[in-house]
Amino acid sequence: MSAARRQPSGGSLTLLLRPPAGPLLGLAFTARTVAATLPITLLLALADRYGYARAALVGGGHTLVLAFLVPLRGRLLDRYGHRHALPVMAAVAIKMKATSDGV
Repeated sequence: MSAARRQPSGGSLTLLLRPPAGPLLGLAFTARTVAATLPITLLLALADRYGYARAALVGGGHTLVLAFLVPLRGRLLDRYGHRHALPVMAAVAIKMKATSDGV
């Protein structure tokens, strides 16, 4: 036997806390948490003002829009890459937000 095998010390936690992985993992966790809690937050916020029937219609509309636009977003990201597609998507989202505030 030539050299003894080196055993990793610290396990997975050491790997997750390395500089590129830690902040990226935190950002991904935050983004997924927001995406997961948005439908229930939207339902409760709208139900308080407009009633549960309208809030459910808006929630259903939100789900349908996502069902149609998420594949398009994925296609754009695959074709043009994150560096070029994400700023355009952010600009469109900001413009839509500014337009909806006036309604």
